[in-house]
Amino acid sequence: DAAYNFDNKYDDWPIAYHGAQYDFAGMITMTGLRCSKDGGGTGCHGAGVYLSPSIKYVSHPRYTCVNYWNNKQHLKKLDLNKSTQQKWIREYNNAFSKYDGKYVQCVFMCRVKPGSYSKHGETMGIWDDNKKFDGIPCKEIEWLVPGKANSYIGSDKILIYGIMIRVRDTAQKDYDDY
Repeated sequence: DAAYNFDNKYDDWPIAYHGAQYDFAGMITMTGLRCSKDGGGTGCHGAGVYLSPSIKYVSHPRYTCVNYWNNKQHLKKLDLNKSTQQKWIREYNNAFSKYDGKYVQCVFMCRVKPGSYSKHGETMGIWDDNKKFDGIPCKEIEWLVPGKANSYIGSDKILIYGIMIRVRDTAQKDYDDY
C-alpha cells in the first residue's frame, strides 16, 4: 500500500493553462476538457483542446469568457436563474453576494502528457511570431492536444489539477490591463 506518488508520475508533464467560462468550471472538473471544432475561429490549428504555458495568455477575455456577476446587466453574465441552480444559489447566496457587480475569470492549471500536444503560434494576430510574450516565443504560445471535435480529452493526456479564479472590479480589456 505505497502512497500515491504524484511527482514521479507527472513530474515530466509540463504545466499549461486553459481559459474557460466560469459557468462551466464545475462541469469541466467532472468531465475533462472538450475538444474545439475544427476551424471557424474555434480551432484555428484543428480540433482539440488548446492550452498555453502562459497563464497570462489564456487569461485574455477571448479565452476566459469574462463573466460579469450581476442579474441586470452583463458582459457575459453568469446564469444564476437556471432552475437546476436555484437551490444551490439560495444556500450560497450570502457567500456570492460579495461578487455582485464584479468580473470573474477562470483558468485551469493542467499537466500535459509529453508527446500528446503540438506547439503553435498565437491566433489573435496581435504579435509577430518572432517576439516573446510572457517569456515564451509567440510561435509556441498555443499548445494543441488533438482530438475529435466535441469529444473529451481525459486525464491520460491532460490532468487538471488547479483552478484559478480572478475577480476584478473592472473588465480586462487587453493583455496590458493587469
